[in-house]
Amino acid sequence: MTDFLTDLLAVTMGGGLVILLLLFLGRVGRMRYGAKWRCLAWLLLCLRMAVPGPLLPADVSIAPAPIQVELPGDRVVYQTGPVGETPQTGEGLGEREPAPAAPEEPAVSISASQLLFALWVTGAAAVLLWVFLRHGRFLAWMRRRGRPVEDPRSLGRFIQLAEQVKLSRLPKLLACENLPSPALVGLFWKTLLLPVEPMEEDVMDYVILHELIHYRSCHIWLKALALWVCALHWFNPCTWLMARAIQRDTELDCDERVLAHLPKEKHTAYAHALVNVATERLTIKSQA
Repeated sequence: MTDFLTDLLAVTMGGGLVILLLLFLGRVGRMRYGAKWRCLAWLLLCLRMAVPGPLLPADVSIAPAPIQVELPGDRVVYQTGPVGETPQTGEGLGEREPAPAAPEEPAVSISASQLLFALWVTGAAAVLLWVFLRHGRFLAWMRRRGRPVEDPRSLGRFIQLAEQVKLSRLPKLLACENLPSPALVGLFWKTLLLPVEPMEEDVMDYVILHELIHYRSCHIWLKALALWVCALHWFNPCTWLMARAIQRDTELDCDERVLAHLPKEKHTAYAHALVNVATERLTIKSQA
């Protein structure tokens, strides 16, 4: 258990330093390096931090680290000794056969590593439970409010846009009431949610294209992996900064890919559409 906590600490400290470095490089060279490459760097880092232990087997010999850290021993913080009954003898009662000794209770000891492991498990379980409960509530709301899109015109535009980005498999299309903005949900059975409220045709095309690019780029898998890393390293604030950066960079990556599919004369209209959708979402949240 001590070895596991040591490996976990090494991974989270190394990952935290890489996160800070990537955040710094992203702020300095945002105009030089595209969001696509930042998303790739986040993916590689998340894959490493998703395994809280060494990647190489124990029997593989590697060179020792140049800096050796002497860790304190695993100190026992709570212990109960064996309890037994001491045979009693009385004066003047003569010699008696000693009473049979009561069975000794086993000693119970709790070490510092066991307490830290229990604390880590509790925190990770709490984060995962919060994520599952929140996602479950959203899925229940989607099943209650969503209904399949049956408008032939909307379905036709949806298929045309999917062909434009060369998708061989399409997500399910649902319309939901009081939906702040279009959203792509689901890991294995992906669903594209659209607001029931009418939207301009060009704006609808842009938001559908935006979500289809998310679907094609598998951004939802990267976000799910980031949540898993946050659950494992919940005590490290750098992982939560990474999750926010991934949310931002996936949106920027999606915008860059959408602009690559649109002619230059439509770039300004696409930007205006995103601003309008974001404004409507903030308006709905303020009224809720």
